Amino acid sequence: MISSAQVLQDLGFTLNESETKLGLITASKDREAGSSGEKIGIMILAALAGTQAVYDVNQKIYVTLVSTKSHDAKGYNVRIEFARVIWNNFNQARIEKIQDKKIYTDFFDKLSQSVFLTAHNI
Repeated sequence: MISSAQVLQDLGFTLNESETKLGLITASKDREAGSSGEKIGIMILAALAGTQAVYDVNQKIYVTLVSTKSHDAKGYNVRIEFARVIWNNFNQARIEKIQDKKIYTDFFDKLSQSVFLTAHNI
């Protein structure tokens, strides 16, 4: 649990809740949504079409992590889910699960390194 929390903090997340007896951590971070180039492109297309431009402005990324003892009691199973709420320039929100494999792979790579270093007092 400690290694998981440290990795999330290293990735810029703020821990919202932590319940060690249940093996639960929730965290979040705020980020800008969309790039400037995307926004400009959307505005140009909207102007050409004579409509109002709708583009993403801000997002809040949420993490839910659950850790349980493995069946052989020699280790732990860790499950994590990343999701986000995205607000557009009209302050409308949508929620979506983040399914980018790279985000999950990067998290578990960093967690493996952290557990290894901690286990070997490095």
